[in-house]
Amino acid sequence: KNHKITIHASELPDKISETNDAILNQIIGCLHEGKCNDQCAGAFRLTPSELQFYRKANLPVPQMCFNCRHMERVRSRNPYTLWARTCDCKGNNSQNGVYKNMTEHFHSEGSCPNQFKTSYAPDRPEIVYCEQCYQAEII
Repeated sequence: KNHKITIHASELPDKISETNDAILNQIIGCLHEGKCNDQCAGAFRLTPSELQFYRKANLPVPQMCFNCRHMERVRSRNPYTLWARTCDCKGNNSQNGVYKNMTEHFHSEGSCPNQFKTSYAPDRPEIVYCEQCYQAEII
């Protein structure tokens, strides 16, 4: 971890089009500067294939080391828990009234009776439809 940082994350260009191949010779300081709980490496380098991928996908050069980026992805996933839920479909719209259904469903105007298990907790803001109601909306 005795890296000699040659460029700080705050100095990186916002667009990949503004990044030249000289970035491959730089040691980039992680945005977290080793002060997070994600086993931050403090610094990282880009490989030529990684830079090629960012250019192809039109993505900016990352500002965090691999460990920090990986832990951020892990935290954004749903938990490994399943909750019993009922379908949020209520005839013409969703239970909370945010979404208006595009087509008529098998249960007509009433609430959908289907129950299922999902990784979306009941207190989350997402609208969760059963497979039948979901298929009716997207097909």
